[in-house]
Amino acid sequence: MIVQRTFDTKEIEKIIYHPDVIRLSTESGEKGQIDANRDCWIGTYIDNEIVGVFVFEPMNKVTLEAHCYFLPEFRRKVSSKSYGLSMNYVLNKSDYKKVIVKCSSKDWHVKNFCLNKGFKIEGLIEKSVMVKNKIVDEYILGITKGQFLEYMNV
Repeated sequence: MIVQRTFDTKEIEKIIYHPDVIRLSTESGEKGQIDANRDCWIGTYIDNEIVGVFVFEPMNKVTLEAHCYFLPEFRRKVSSKSYGLSMNYVLNKSDYKKVIVKCSSKDWHVKNFCLNKGFKIEGLIEKSVMVKNKIVDEYILGITKGQFLEYMNV
């Protein structure tokens, strides 16, 4: 497995617009804009084929918001290792000090993944996202660079 930054929008689209990925990653299933120059896209490759991406979007000069997209057959196999390598890359090659993740209260697997990787719940925005035609709460989880490095040394 190789993890590296990518600016190749065709590779990114192959993952995020895959029918089994877009269905899980957006409220509406609509395709969003890809800005490979503003956002930091980290591709995960197996046998030179992209199987997933992490995107880190700048929120301000300190904080990045992370999103994760993996082909279904690779989610459990490589997402954990890829997370560590991607976070290490983005936090050590930039001046950013924090990463946040937002997930709906229905995305318990995302919340648990983040909690198991050292993130802490920092907030709850009540009734703020639509999931399957129901308005639900959204968690905000966060980890600082120091907390991430401490977690990785455990």
